[in-house]
Amino acid sequence: MTHRLTKDEKLVLEGRRVKLTLAEAQASSKDHCSVDWLSTTIKGTDLFNSLFWTMSNEHYEGEFVSDVQVMVVLAKKIAALTGFHVGDLRPGRNYYESTLRILNDEGEEVGSVSGGGVYQRDTYLIMLNGSGCTFAKLGWRQAMYDFLVPLNARLSRIDIALDFFEGGYGGVEGVRESCMNGGFDYHGRRPQGRTDGYWDAGHSRSYYVGRRGAKLVNAYDKGHAYKDMESPWWRIELRYWSQDRILPLECLIEPDKYFAGAHPYLQELLDVSDPIRIKTKPKLEDVTTDAVVKRKLRWIETTVVNRPGNRGGCLVKVKQALQPGLRVVDSTFVQLRLAGYHQSIPSGVGD
Repeated sequence: MTHRLTKDEKLVLEGRRVKLTLAEAQASSKDHCSVDWLSTTIKGTDLFNSLFWTMSNEHYEGEFVSDVQVMVVLAKKIAALTGFHVGDLRPGRNYYESTLRILNDEGEEVGSVSGGGVYQRDTYLIMLNGSGCTFAKLGWRQAMYDFLVPLNARLSRIDIALDFFEGGYGGVEGVRESCMNGGFDYHGRRPQGRTDGYWDAGHSRSYYVGRRGAKLVNAYDKGHAYKDMESPWWRIELRYWSQDRILPLECLIEPDKYFAGAHPYLQELLDVSDPIRIKTKPKLEDVTTDAVVKRKLRWIETTVVNRPGNRGGCLVKVKQALQPGLRVVDSTFVQLRLAGYHQSIPSGVGD
């Protein structure tokens, strides 16, 4: 009688297949880390002005090209780079109008190309999920990088993973201890980590540091996720989103450097000599503060300080008050009003 595999047994076998594939890729690569998720956007204007579009779509010259036609061209290219094939068209995701799936030989989705929709500013989204990144053909990261760079593509999310197939380095518990001991501190601030899973029982554990949608570290018992409860395999993932960072495409081809640069503890795991930290973008209020301050000072100098009989004492007072921040400036305007300078203040100045 033929034994039919249970769901858990199938997961164990799948886990071993994933582990073997990752181990082989790691052994043949200069990098210890792998890429486990990729989302990138391309502007239509950059695409249509590219050599790739000219070479691929000469028959569209002078004709109207629909978003779906563009998605088909992109999906065929991504499929060729990764070793998969183009699937079916589905309703859009991530606020796009349509999504064209990319499938493996078993018909499972491993990626997609999305386009259309008035809220996406004439862009196209290319996505590869964890399975797509794991089982894509050898050399896909370099090939994808070479394709995306001339198109001025921008990463919107990338996950970089480091696997410890035989355990070691303290496992998931070691990550939690490192967080409590300053291994993830930044500018003197200690992030609040959180646990998930069966910590009391010592299996299927996860530990998170950071914030989803920005930068998040997730360490977990990878083997247990595939129901292999005797497996020592654990993984630590660094997940970057472009919400407050500009993610360089070089993350694709130099994952070790960007992984190690994210936190002191991650650098200890890899011992990379030249880690690269991706800095956050300045907040809008930080970018515009200088302009606001200068505008207020100009108004005060021309309207208040240069009044007949005023020797400029108010301007000195305001300049000193500016140092702590704009709120002090607002209180200074109140003081100026109380001091008898009642001339009306233009809209947006001193509000």
